[in-house]
Amino acid sequence: MTRMTPANGAPASTSALYTGLGAAADHMDDQLTGSSSPPDADEPQRWFSGVDTFVDEFVLPQWRYRLDTEDVRWCARWWEHTAALGRLEALWEAFEAMRLEGGASLSTWYRNHFDVHMTVLTQRNGVFHRCSAERGVHEQPPVWPHEQVPPGFLSTGPIGGNDE
Repeated sequence: MTRMTPANGAPASTSALYTGLGAAADHMDDQLTGSSSPPDADEPQRWFSGVDTFVDEFVLPQWRYRLDTEDVRWCARWWEHTAALGRLEALWEAFEAMRLEGGASLSTWYRNHFDVHMTVLTQRNGVFHRCSAERGVHEQPPVWPHEQVPPGFLSTGPIGGNDE
């Protein structure tokens, strides 16, 4: 069994998952507010260097269900599916923040994040429903038909548009 190591190459341990809170949450706050500050040398490093490493070294070794059954789907080119990339990045960000909180936070992460997102991604009619990792099939479903929102429609009036 290969032991998971953080992005900085330090040896992995369960207690290492629970060290200080700050960098991930601050980074997300900066992204939302548009502010940023110089990196603090005391900020904890991310365990994984990117979402691709997170998926390769953490997600896939833990989510080992029989592929291409009636109920489980996966795509070897998961990063080309916008919905999958968005969910897996959110999963990674939540992991990086919650691993630092200690206590039952990783249990909460598994229940509220990992199990939920992976079930949505791999279910029969999920994001990968047209793909087959076993047979090397990759097919993007089409974007649903939609119309552009008229300029100013969402910036004025009641929330939810002009439904009467």
